Amino acid sequence: MKSNQAYWAKRALAREKESFNRGAEIVKRLLTEYQAAAKSIQEKIAAFYVRYADKHGLTYDQAVKRLGHNEFKEWKATLGEYVTKIAQETDPRIKKLLTAQLDGLSYNSRISRLEALQGQIDLILNELYRNSIAEIKSGFEVIFTEAYYDKIYDLQSRAGFLNEFARVNTRMIENVISYPWSGAMFSDRLWRNKQALIFNLREITTQGMIHGEGVSVMAKKMSDKMGQSFKAAERLIHTETSYIHAEATAQAYKEAGVKEYEFVATLNEACCSVCGSLDGKHFKLEERRPGVNCNPIHPNCHCTTIEYDPDEEFYWKESGMEMPKRMTNPEWRQKMGLPPHKKV
Repeated sequence: MKSNQAYWAKRALAREKESFNRGAEIVKRLLTEYQAAAKSIQEKIAAFYVRYADKHGLTYDQAVKRLGHNEFKEWKATLGEYVTKIAQETDPRIKKLLTAQLDGLSYNSRISRLEALQGQIDLILNELYRNSIAEIKSGFEVIFTEAYYDKIYDLQSRAGFLNEFARVNTRMIENVISYPWSGAMFSDRLWRNKQALIFNLREITTQGMIHGEGVSVMAKKMSDKMGQSFKAAERLIHTETSYIHAEATAQAYKEAGVKEYEFVATLNEACCSVCGSLDGKHFKLEERRPGVNCNPIHPNCHCTTIEYDPDEEFYWKESGMEMPKRMTNPEWRQKMGLPPHKKV
Protein backbone atom coordinates (compact mmCIF):
# COMPACT_ATOMS: atom_id res chain seq x y z
CA MET A 1 0.00 0.00 0.00
CA LYS A 2 1.27 3.44 -0.88
CA SER A 3 1.53 6.37 1.54
CA ASN A 4 -1.25 8.96 1.55
CA GLN A 5 -1.38 11.81 -0.96
CA ALA A 6 -1.67 14.62 1.60
CA TYR A 7 1.70 13.81 3.14
CA TRP A 8 3.49 13.75 -0.20
CA ALA A 9 1.77 16.93 -1.37
CA LYS A 10 3.08 18.66 1.74
CA ARG A 11 6.50 17.18 1.06
CA ALA A 12 6.41 18.48 -2.54
CA LEU A 13 5.59 22.00 -1.34
CA ALA A 14 8.48 21.79 1.13
CA ARG A 15 10.80 20.78 -1.73
CA GLU A 16 9.61 23.76 -3.77
CA LYS A 17 10.31 25.98 -0.77
CA GLU A 18 13.85 24.60 -0.59
CA SER A 19 14.40 25.58 -4.23
CA PHE A 20 12.91 29.02 -3.58
CA ASN A 21 15.35 29.53 -0.71
CA ARG A 22 18.24 28.57 -2.98
CA GLY A 23 16.95 31.15 -5.45
CA ALA A 24 16.88 33.69 -2.64
CA GLU A 25 20.58 33.03 -2.05
CA ILE A 26 21.25 33.87 -5.72
CA VAL A 27 19.32 37.11 -5.22
CA LYS A 28 21.52 38.00 -2.24
CA ARG A 29 24.68 37.52 -4.30
CA LEU A 30 23.14 39.52 -7.14
CA LEU A 31 22.39 42.37 -4.73
CA THR A 32 26.08 42.51 -3.85
CA GLU A 33 26.91 42.82 -7.57
CA TYR A 34 24.38 45.64 -8.01
CA GLN A 35 25.70 47.48 -4.97
CA ALA A 36 29.27 47.22 -6.25
CA ALA A 37 28.22 48.49 -9.69
CA ALA A 38 26.29 51.41 -8.14
CA LYS A 39 29.33 52.38 -6.09
CA SER A 40 31.58 52.29 -9.17
CA ILE A 41 29.14 54.46 -11.12
CA GLN A 42 28.96 57.01 -8.29
CA GLU A 43 32.76 57.13 -8.19
CA LYS A 44 32.91 57.75 -11.95
CA ILE A 45 30.43 60.63 -11.71
CA ALA A 46 32.23 62.14 -8.72
CA ALA A 47 35.58 61.95 -10.56
CA PHE A 48 33.96 63.53 -13.61
CA TYR A 49 32.83 66.53 -11.56
CA VAL A 50 36.18 66.89 -9.82
CA ARG A 51 37.95 66.88 -13.18
CA TYR A 52 35.74 69.26 -15.16
CA ALA A 53 33.74 71.44 -12.75
CA ASP A 54 34.87 74.93 -11.85
CA LYS A 55 33.92 77.05 -8.85
CA HIS A 56 30.51 77.67 -10.42
CA GLY A 57 29.82 73.98 -11.00
CA LEU A 58 29.65 72.05 -14.26
CA THR A 59 27.72 73.37 -17.23
CA TYR A 60 26.29 71.29 -20.06
CA ASP A 61 28.63 73.04 -22.52
CA GLN A 62 31.63 71.97 -20.46
CA ALA A 63 30.31 68.39 -20.26
CA VAL A 64 29.87 67.98 -24.01
CA LYS A 65 33.28 69.31 -25.02
CA ARG A 66 35.21 66.85 -27.17
CA LEU A 67 37.89 64.83 -25.41
CA GLY A 68 41.41 66.13 -25.69
CA HIS A 69 44.26 63.96 -26.97
CA ASN A 70 45.33 62.68 -23.55
CA GLU A 71 41.73 62.21 -22.41
CA PHE A 72 41.00 60.16 -25.52
CA LYS A 73 44.04 57.95 -24.83
CA GLU A 74 42.71 57.32 -21.31
CA TRP A 75 39.31 56.41 -22.74
CA LYS A 76 40.86 53.95 -25.20
CA ALA A 77 42.88 52.40 -22.37
CA THR A 78 39.62 51.83 -20.47
CA LEU A 79 38.21 50.01 -23.49
CA GLY A 80 41.36 47.91 -23.71
CA GLU A 81 40.90 46.73 -20.12
CA TYR A 82 37.37 45.70 -20.94
CA VAL A 83 38.46 43.79 -24.05
CA THR A 84 40.57 41.61 -21.76
CA LYS A 85 37.57 40.91 -19.53
CA ILE A 86 35.36 39.96 -22.48
CA ALA A 87 38.03 37.56 -23.72
CA GLN A 88 37.59 35.60 -20.50
CA GLU A 89 33.86 35.03 -21.16
CA THR A 90 33.16 31.37 -21.96
CA ASP A 91 29.53 31.69 -23.09
CA PRO A 92 29.63 32.47 -26.86
CA ARG A 93 26.20 34.15 -26.89
CA ILE A 94 27.07 36.51 -24.05
CA LYS A 95 30.51 37.16 -25.51
CA LYS A 96 28.94 38.14 -28.83
CA LEU A 97 26.50 40.58 -27.16
CA LEU A 98 29.21 42.25 -25.09
CA THR A 99 31.63 42.46 -28.04
CA ALA A 100 28.99 44.09 -30.25
CA GLN A 101 28.30 46.74 -27.63
CA LEU A 102 32.01 47.34 -27.09
CA ASP A 103 32.49 47.80 -30.83
CA GLY A 104 29.79 50.47 -30.79
CA LEU A 105 31.77 52.42 -28.21
CA SER A 106 35.14 51.84 -29.88
CA TYR A 107 34.20 53.13 -33.35
CA ASN A 108 33.42 56.65 -32.11
CA SER A 109 36.62 58.65 -32.52
CA ARG A 110 34.99 62.05 -31.91
CA ILE A 111 33.66 61.54 -28.40
CA SER A 112 32.63 64.14 -25.84
CA ARG A 113 33.40 64.15 -22.14
CA LEU A 114 29.79 63.26 -21.32
CA GLU A 115 29.76 60.44 -23.87
CA ALA A 116 32.95 59.06 -22.36
CA LEU A 117 31.34 59.12 -18.90
CA GLN A 118 28.25 57.40 -20.24
CA GLY A 119 30.46 54.86 -21.99
CA GLN A 120 32.21 54.10 -18.70
CA ILE A 121 28.82 53.56 -17.06
CA ASP A 122 27.84 51.25 -19.94
CA LEU A 123 30.95 49.16 -19.34
CA ILE A 124 30.20 48.90 -15.62
CA LEU A 125 26.66 47.70 -16.37
CA ASN A 126 27.96 45.22 -18.94
CA GLU A 127 30.31 43.82 -16.33
CA LEU A 128 27.39 43.67 -13.90
CA TYR A 129 25.47 41.67 -16.51
CA ARG A 130 28.38 39.28 -17.10
CA ASN A 131 28.90 38.68 -13.38
CA SER A 132 25.15 38.31 -12.79
CA ILE A 133 24.79 35.67 -15.49
CA ALA A 134 27.68 33.70 -14.00
CA GLU A 135 26.15 33.85 -10.51
CA ILE A 136 22.68 32.92 -11.76
CA LYS A 137 23.79 30.02 -13.95
CA SER A 138 25.90 28.58 -11.16
CA GLY A 139 22.96 28.83 -8.77
CA PHE A 140 20.50 27.34 -11.26
CA GLU A 141 22.76 24.32 -11.73
CA VAL A 142 22.60 23.66 -7.99
CA ILE A 143 18.83 24.17 -7.89
CA PHE A 144 18.21 21.72 -10.74
CA THR A 145 20.60 19.10 -9.38
CA GLU A 146 19.28 19.17 -5.82
CA ALA A 147 15.62 19.29 -6.89
CA TYR A 148 16.10 16.34 -9.27
CA TYR A 149 17.87 14.09 -6.76
CA ASP A 150 15.48 15.04 -3.95
CA LYS A 151 12.50 14.13 -6.14
CA ILE A 152 14.07 10.83 -7.16
CA TYR A 153 14.56 10.10 -3.46
CA ASP A 154 10.96 10.99 -2.64
CA LEU A 155 9.61 8.88 -5.49
CA GLN A 156 11.65 5.85 -4.46
CA SER A 157 10.79 6.35 -0.80
CA ARG A 158 7.11 6.48 -1.66
CA ALA A 159 7.31 3.40 -3.88
CA GLY A 160 9.31 1.49 -1.28
CA PHE A 161 12.07 0.23 -3.56
CA LEU A 162 15.28 1.46 -5.19
CA ASN A 163 16.14 1.41 -8.87
CA GLU A 164 18.77 2.94 -11.15
CA PHE A 165 18.22 6.36 -12.69
CA ALA A 166 20.08 8.85 -14.89
CA ARG A 167 22.58 11.07 -13.13
CA VAL A 168 22.59 14.82 -13.69
CA ASN A 169 25.00 15.92 -16.40
CA THR A 170 26.00 19.21 -18.01
CA ARG A 171 23.82 18.72 -21.09
CA MET A 172 20.74 17.97 -18.99
CA ILE A 173 21.18 21.22 -17.05
CA GLU A 174 22.04 23.31 -20.11
CA ASN A 175 18.95 22.11 -21.98
CA VAL A 176 16.75 23.33 -19.15
CA ILE A 177 18.54 26.64 -18.48
CA SER A 178 18.75 27.61 -22.16
CA TYR A 179 15.18 26.68 -23.12
CA PRO A 180 13.05 29.81 -23.82
CA TRP A 181 9.97 28.43 -22.07
CA SER A 182 8.45 31.89 -21.55
CA GLY A 183 9.38 33.25 -24.98
CA ALA A 184 13.00 34.15 -24.23
CA MET A 185 15.98 32.76 -22.38
CA PHE A 186 16.55 34.19 -18.91
CA SER A 187 19.88 35.66 -20.09
CA ASP A 188 18.08 37.53 -22.89
CA ARG A 189 15.53 38.91 -20.44
CA LEU A 190 18.33 40.04 -18.14
CA TRP A 191 20.09 41.65 -21.12
CA ARG A 192 16.96 43.65 -21.98
CA ASN A 193 16.70 44.69 -18.33
CA LYS A 194 20.31 45.88 -18.46
CA GLN A 195 19.78 47.75 -21.75
CA ALA A 196 16.80 49.57 -20.24
CA LEU A 197 18.99 50.53 -17.29
CA ILE A 198 21.68 51.88 -19.64
CA PHE A 199 19.06 54.04 -21.37
CA ASN A 200 17.73 55.34 -18.04
CA LEU A 201 21.17 56.19 -16.66
CA ARG A 202 22.16 57.94 -19.89
CA GLU A 203 18.99 60.02 -19.64
CA ILE A 204 19.74 60.89 -16.01
CA THR A 205 23.30 62.04 -16.76
CA THR A 206 22.26 64.07 -19.81
CA GLN A 207 19.35 65.78 -18.04
CA GLY A 208 21.51 66.25 -14.96
CA MET A 209 24.12 68.14 -16.95
CA ILE A 210 21.49 70.25 -18.74
CA HIS A 211 19.82 71.27 -15.48
CA GLY A 212 23.03 71.65 -13.52
CA GLU A 213 22.27 68.93 -10.98
CA GLY A 214 24.96 67.98 -8.51
CA VAL A 215 26.59 64.60 -7.89
CA SER A 216 24.29 63.69 -5.00
CA VAL A 217 21.10 64.41 -6.97
CA MET A 218 22.17 62.30 -9.93
CA ALA A 219 23.49 59.55 -7.67
CA LYS A 220 20.10 59.36 -5.93
CA LYS A 221 18.23 59.12 -9.24
CA MET A 222 20.60 56.44 -10.50
CA SER A 223 20.31 54.49 -7.27
CA ASP A 224 16.51 54.47 -7.66
CA LYS A 225 16.73 53.21 -11.25
CA MET A 226 19.23 50.52 -10.28
CA GLY A 227 16.91 49.47 -7.47
CA GLN A 228 14.07 49.04 -9.97
CA SER A 229 16.35 47.05 -12.26
CA PHE A 230 17.40 44.82 -9.37
CA LYS A 231 13.78 44.15 -8.44
CA ALA A 232 13.06 43.09 -12.00
CA ALA A 233 16.07 40.75 -11.89
CA GLU A 234 14.93 39.39 -8.51
CA ARG A 235 11.47 38.62 -9.89
CA LEU A 236 13.05 36.93 -12.90
CA ILE A 237 15.27 34.74 -10.71
CA HIS A 238 12.38 33.57 -8.52
CA THR A 239 10.22 32.77 -11.56
CA GLU A 240 13.04 30.90 -13.30
CA THR A 241 13.77 29.05 -10.05
CA SER A 242 10.18 27.77 -10.03
CA TYR A 243 10.56 26.68 -13.66
CA ILE A 244 13.86 24.89 -13.05
CA HIS A 245 12.43 23.14 -9.99
CA ALA A 246 9.45 22.03 -12.09
CA GLU A 247 11.71 20.76 -14.88
CA ALA A 248 13.85 18.80 -12.43
CA THR A 249 10.68 17.27 -10.99
CA ALA A 250 9.42 16.36 -14.47
CA GLN A 251 12.75 14.73 -15.33
CA ALA A 252 12.46 12.66 -12.15
CA TYR A 253 8.90 11.66 -13.13
CA LYS A 254 10.17 10.39 -16.49
CA GLU A 255 12.94 8.41 -14.81
CA ALA A 256 10.43 6.79 -12.45
CA GLY A 257 7.91 6.04 -15.19
CA VAL A 258 5.28 8.43 -13.80
CA LYS A 259 2.59 9.07 -16.44
CA GLU A 260 0.41 11.64 -14.67
CA TYR A 261 0.86 14.40 -12.14
CA GLU A 262 -1.36 16.46 -9.87
CA PHE A 263 -1.12 20.24 -9.58
CA VAL A 264 -0.48 21.33 -5.98
CA ALA A 265 -1.20 24.98 -5.14
CA THR A 266 0.58 26.56 -2.22
CA LEU A 267 -1.58 26.61 0.91
CA ASN A 268 -1.62 30.31 1.67
CA GLU A 269 -3.94 33.21 1.08
CA ALA A 270 -1.63 34.69 -1.56
CA CYS A 271 -2.47 31.82 -3.91
CA CYS A 272 -4.01 33.31 -7.06
CA SER A 273 -7.33 32.29 -8.60
CA VAL A 274 -5.65 30.52 -11.54
CA CYS A 275 -3.44 28.35 -9.33
CA GLY A 276 -6.36 27.76 -6.96
CA SER A 277 -8.53 26.51 -9.82
CA LEU A 278 -5.79 24.11 -10.95
CA ASP A 279 -5.18 22.70 -7.47
CA GLY A 280 -5.92 18.97 -7.30
CA LYS A 281 -6.36 18.56 -11.05
CA HIS A 282 -4.56 15.75 -12.87
CA PHE A 283 -2.63 16.03 -16.13
CA LYS A 284 -0.72 13.63 -18.35
CA LEU A 285 3.02 14.20 -18.14
CA GLU A 286 3.29 14.32 -21.92
CA GLU A 287 0.80 17.21 -21.97
CA ARG A 288 2.63 19.22 -19.33
CA ARG A 289 3.04 22.93 -20.23
CA PRO A 290 4.73 25.42 -17.84
CA GLY A 291 2.56 28.47 -17.37
CA VAL A 292 -0.58 26.56 -18.41
CA ASN A 293 -0.96 23.42 -16.30
CA CYS A 294 2.36 23.38 -14.49
CA ASN A 295 4.31 25.88 -12.41
CA PRO A 296 5.28 28.60 -12.74
CA ILE A 297 1.83 29.84 -13.65
CA HIS A 298 2.89 33.44 -13.03
CA PRO A 299 5.92 35.40 -11.72
CA ASN A 300 6.95 34.38 -8.19
CA CYS A 301 4.74 31.27 -8.34
CA HIS A 302 5.20 28.95 -5.33
CA CYS A 303 3.04 26.07 -6.52
CA THR A 304 4.32 22.65 -7.56
CA THR A 305 3.21 19.18 -8.70
CA ILE A 306 3.10 15.69 -7.29
CA GLU A 307 3.02 12.29 -8.97
CA TYR A 308 -0.45 10.89 -9.51
CA ASP A 309 -1.40 7.23 -9.67
CA PRO A 310 -5.04 6.57 -10.70
CA ASP A 311 -4.80 3.14 -9.05
CA GLU A 312 -3.78 4.51 -5.66
CA GLU A 313 -7.36 4.62 -4.37
CA PHE A 314 -7.75 0.97 -5.38
CA TYR A 315 -4.68 0.03 -3.32
CA TRP A 316 -6.19 1.69 -0.26
CA LYS A 317 -9.54 -0.06 -0.72
CA GLU A 318 -7.77 -3.39 -1.06
CA SER A 319 -6.25 -2.70 2.35
CA GLY A 320 -9.73 -2.15 3.77
CA MET A 321 -9.28 1.58 4.31
CA GLU A 322 -10.39 4.74 2.54
CA MET A 323 -7.61 6.73 0.94
CA PRO A 324 -7.06 10.02 2.83
CA LYS A 325 -8.07 12.97 0.65
CA ARG A 326 -5.75 15.91 0.15
CA MET A 327 -7.19 19.28 1.12
CA THR A 328 -7.25 21.50 -1.96
CA ASN A 329 -6.52 25.23 -1.79
CA PRO A 330 -10.22 26.26 -2.10
CA GLU A 331 -11.10 23.81 0.70
CA TRP A 332 -8.28 25.17 2.80
CA ARG A 333 -9.44 28.77 2.25
CA GLN A 334 -12.94 27.82 3.38
CA LYS A 335 -11.59 26.06 6.47
CA MET A 336 -9.44 29.10 7.32
CA GLY A 337 -12.40 31.45 6.94
CA LEU A 338 -10.92 33.15 3.87
CA PRO A 339 -13.07 34.33 0.94
CA PRO A 340 -13.05 32.34 -2.34
CA HIS A 341 -10.58 33.31 -5.05
CA LYS A 342 -11.37 36.52 -6.85
CA LYS A 343 -10.80 36.81 -10.57
CA VAL A 344 -8.55 39.63 -11.72
